Amino acid sequence: MTVLDHFPRRTDWQPRLHRRHEIVTTGGMAGVLSVGMALTTCGYQVHEFVADVQDGVPYGSVTCTVALRADGWNTSGSLQEVEGRLAILGEHCSDVGRDLATIEKTISFPILIRDDRAEAERVFADHLAINGAESMGNGPVLCAAPAEVADAIRPYGALGFETVICRMSAPYDEETIDRMAEVRELLDA
Repeated sequence: MTVLDHFPRRTDWQPRLHRRHEIVTTGGMAGVLSVGMALTTCGYQVHEFVADVQDGVPYGSVTCTVALRADGWNTSGSLQEVEGRLAILGEHCSDVGRDLATIEKTISFPILIRDDRAEAERVFADHLAINGAESMGNGPVLCAAPAEVADAIRPYGALGFETVICRMSAPYDEETIDRMAEVRELLDA
């Protein structure tokens, strides 16, 4: 590991100012995680911990920085994708002695509620067109009645996700906003 200090060392400043360091390490994201753990183990308060991730680094590698300090983790994707990411996060938590349950897990979906699925999909497509977008990402899009939306979300709750973020494009759909309470009631039942 090499520490590159961008500022000259001065010991006469009172109070002591935070200093930024560029840390170059080998070993990929595991190396980054070990640097973070070394800093905290030595008593340094890590106020900002940024890893420069280059193209080609797998998504799962990035999660190790979350295990060090984050209070929450948001993701989206198919159930299989999320299970895989959650397993990686759990491994990283285990590596640093952190209980995965201490990280609030949130999941987000584009959601549009109508009693008729075809109508929900039509309105969703209209919203995308208004915004000049082709999609809202690669994960599931929940365009359905409240019961179907709740059924799609329920397996994520079984994985420990307690908060659902409803992603909406402008103009915000008032019917969906009003009917999300129905989805919550179904999930709480």
